[in-house]
Formats: sequence, C-alpha cells, structure tokens
Amino acid sequence: MSPTERRLCLSGLLLFFLGLSLGFVIHSLPNSRVGLSAHLNAVQSGTALMVLGLLWPRIKLSPRLAGVTAAGLSFAFWGLELRILAAAFAPPAGGLFMRSATVLGAISALAMVLTVGTLVLAFRPAARQRDDAASHLVGASRVAVLNDRLNG
Repeated sequence: MSPTERRLCLSGLLLFFLGLSLGFVIHSLPNSRVGLSAHLNAVQSGTALMVLGLLWPRIKLSPRLAGVTAAGLSFAFWGLELRILAAAFAPPAGGLFMRSATVLGAISALAMVLTVGTLVLAFRPAARQRDDAASHLVGASRVAVLNDRLNG
C-alpha cells in the first residue's frame, strides 16, 4: 500500500470513527438535528475516503497531481464535516463563528467538486479488464466477418 493510499484510508477511518462517536452524543448537542447530519456525513464520508484509498491504484494521475488530489479529497471531506459540526455545536445566533464555518464549507464543497471530478476523469479499468474487453471486441469482429462470408 502506497503512502497516499494509506493516508486516504487512515483519514477515512478517523472520519468514520468520529461519526460513530457522534452517534452517542447526538441528543446532547445544542442542535440535535444538525448533529444527526454530522453523524451521518462523517460515517458516509469516512467510508468514501477509505474506498477511494483502496481504489487509488486504478487512478492514473501524475505523481504531483495525485498528491494534490489526495490532499484535496481529505481537506474537502473533513472541511464539510467541520462545517456541519460547527452548526451542530453553535448557538442559534452564531455570528462570526458561523460565517467562518460557512466559508470553510464553501471552500470544501469547491474542493470536493474539483477533486472528485479529477478522479472521475482519471479512473481507468484494470489492465486485465481492458485486455478482456479488447479480446471480446476482436472476437465479435471475427464473428461478424464469418457471418458475412457465410451469408455473402
């Protein structure tokens, strides 16, 4: 497992653990409905980060872009979680604290769109799957040629 894969998996595991821990204190938070959202977001985001860490070998990016993308993913998922947590712990009139958290949430959302978009474009099937698909196409074209010969 490469250092990038390990960092993504560890970041996801920590976020998942935070989500599980939040589940125990939801009802004691000032805003328990938002606390439930923070709990669910942390569990789901942590799982997503771990899955991305395990899929990382199939992501084909330059080493520099891969490092930036991996860091951006962790930042995006953690930033969104911190934004939701801030809303769960904040009093109704949060003032400067909530405005700062909202800015963090907006930056995290932008980072998530950019990094996940990069991953969608960089995701490649495994070499064996590509070979199987190519051989299937070759076999299909052979069948078409044989059909043409038999029918023509």
